[in-house]
Amino acid sequence: MGFADWARGLFRQGRQGNAAPAAAIPVTQDGADAIKVFVRCRRCGEPISVRIRLTDEVGEAEEGAACAYWVQKEISGSGRRRCFQRMHLRLEMDRDRQVVRYELTGADLLTPEEYRRELARWESPTQ
Repeated sequence: MGFADWARGLFRQGRQGNAAPAAAIPVTQDGADAIKVFVRCRRCGEPISVRIRLTDEVGEAEEGAACAYWVQKEISGSGRRRCFQRMHLRLEMDRDRQVVRYELTGADLLTPEEYRRELARWESPTQ
């Protein structure tokens, strides 16, 4: 175990999250150089669209790592309902920049259809 693995484990202690293969994560292409992931805050239910630029937000993994590229995003909602919950998303990608694994804390994944439905519910005046 290298220093990076040790440090990564240190920061993950006490966090509850999901780690799953790519088949479980609905990623949507957003132009030629970006992808979108849709999440819903576990605290307030706000649906959030997360855009990841593949050209400058993705880093190369260390030699010998299980993935070729990775990206981490700290996500927060609008604060509209006085919720400032921090959510954390980590994607690991292969050489073709296809997601092979993800970790998500503080939120649940949504498909694009679920996101549109949840957004309409969130923005309705009856909420």
